Amino acid sequence: MNRSNFRRRHAIALGSLVLGCSLAGSAAAQYNVTVWSGTGSGSEGDPTQQALPTNPLAIPADQIATFSYTGSVNWLQTGGSANTLDQFVANGGGSISGCTGTACAGSTALASGVVLSNPGFGLTTLMELTFTTTGPVTGTVSHDDGVSLFAATDTSFSNNFAPSSSPTSDVATSFSLTQAGTYNLWYDEANGAPSVLNLQVQTVPEPATLSLLGLGVLGLVARRRRG
Repeated sequence: MNRSNFRRRHAIALGSLVLGCSLAGSAAAQYNVTVWSGTGSGSEGDPTQQALPTNPLAIPADQIATFSYTGSVNWLQTGGSANTLDQFVANGGGSISGCTGTACAGSTALASGVVLSNPGFGLTTLMELTFTTTGPVTGTVSHDDGVSLFAATDTSFSNNFAPSSSPTSDVATSFSLTQAGTYNLWYDEANGAPSVLNLQVQTVPEPATLSLLGLGVLGLVARRRRG
């Protein structure tokens, strides 16, 4: 192999390697989850129906489970008697570890039959999902009830999005995290089924990555023209 061909192949390989590392390293796949459950005043505007760290349910007395979840957050329940915490999380197809609390059935499973919410804004479940990114990401959260996002150490984080003013409708909320860090996603499940929480996260290639990838593509084109 001559030196010119070696350089071209090296540029292609390096560009692909850096892009692969970026995609693998930036998106969160593990979440620390805390779950609270309690009753509100029966009103949609009650503070217990809001997906915020100021929700009065977020106290030790109302905490029913903490666990680590690895996998896709594609949690869904369509209703009826099946509107339970264990089936809601199980629909994501991920794995649970370190589960503690009254809603746990051992360290790797949730207890069956723990109801998420009921009609009339009475019984409500509040969840906090903590995740860490190693680079910029964008994402979308599809949810039927309230949702918000904060930097872990900053509840005034400028990119948070407020809970839906009508938490009984299924909506999608987009976000963009420009810096690596730890973030808290809050979700409030209220007023009965359906229960929907789908978190899609995509990495954002850094400029250096894009430049290297561009060099690789140019090298490939030049090689084909000379071939």
